[in-house]
Amino acid sequence: MTIKHPTLLAEVVDEWLGVRRLQTQIAGVLSAIYASDFILSLEFYNRTYALLVPLAVSVLERALVGLRDEGAFASQSSSLGALMRASRQHLPWKAFDRVEQVRGARNALVHEGHIPTYREIFQALDTLEDEWVALSILKGRTKYDTAVVLTGDDLYQETLRLIRLQEAQPRTK
Repeated sequence: MTIKHPTLLAEVVDEWLGVRRLQTQIAGVLSAIYASDFILSLEFYNRTYALLVPLAVSVLERALVGLRDEGAFASQSSSLGALMRASRQHLPWKAFDRVEQVRGARNALVHEGHIPTYREIFQALDTLEDEWVALSILKGRTKYDTAVVLTGDDLYQETLRLIRLQEAQPRTK
């Protein structure tokens, strides 16, 4: 089952790819900051990546509203929790309980200021993306840069390796 309206489908896919592009852009900025010998705390990584959670969950909410409006399931409410519960028996959820945890993490972030770790955030994004594939909204997993999941000395060594690779490339004018 997928979104039938081609414009809505294209918009949902574009919004999701935008979340993944932003994830990659954040990784690039954080790597560049780290490479400049500026020390970043793990909390800074977590807080920065946490910005992705409400964006990712809003894509889920938009897709579910669209599927409801197309008649895939019935719900009087447009709240995400109600949409999820109403769609549970009607959509091919791959991991409904994990998606519910992602929704809970979004609520905890937005309403209580609880910041998940960047690893939890990446797992949440992967969980949502698996649902996009299960719903035939995406044909497969997207590719994004995960280099920033390295921290401390591992990130420093990876940054040095990338700099050496870049320096080894012939320069053209």
